Amino acid sequence: MLCVNAVDGHGIDRTREVLVTGAAGGVGSIAIVLLAKLGYRVTASSGRPEQAAYLKGLGVESVIDRSTLSSPSKPLLPERWGGVVDTVGSQTLATALAGVAYAGAVAATGLAGGMDLPATVLPFIRRGVTLIGIDSVYCPTPKRLDAWHRLTELLPTGLPGDVVEEINLADVPKRAVAILRGQVRGRSVVKIGH
Repeated sequence: MLCVNAVDGHGIDRTREVLVTGAAGGVGSIAIVLLAKLGYRVTASSGRPEQAAYLKGLGVESVIDRSTLSSPSKPLLPERWGGVVDTVGSQTLATALAGVAYAGAVAATGLAGGMDLPATVLPFIRRGVTLIGIDSVYCPTPKRLDAWHRLTELLPTGLPGDVVEEINLADVPKRAVAILRGQVRGRSVVKIGH
């Protein structure tokens, strides 16, 4: 929700697509649901083509292979994205930034692809792109409460069932291995005391 609030609050051009990287993961899946609820045209980037139906069921208009973003690109690409929710970082974030339209916004919250940012300042200077770092650990209480309130407004009955899977505490080690292998989609919620 913090990522979606950042992009939505930036006043981006809604005629353009909004890109979500790492789309089949927990943060990406939830961002897609929220952006689609708000009426954005969402494009999902994923390295798992078998998840295309799942992603379209969440509200994406199109799915692109993550390889289109994982290779070095020119400092500026044709303006495609009005906004981006990035959960990957590194080259994926750099390439996404290069394709953001004038006055667009990018909410960066992940580093699954790495902590580096092999980019130039051109998207920021030539196109006025804003890069917004999203931190959920030290997020101030008022901002956190605003996000929770907005979540309840947008999703009064909660997340779709196929986004969340409950697991037992004893299953966490096995689930962690599956997550690292890219075999889990959506959000895993651990039931404590069962």
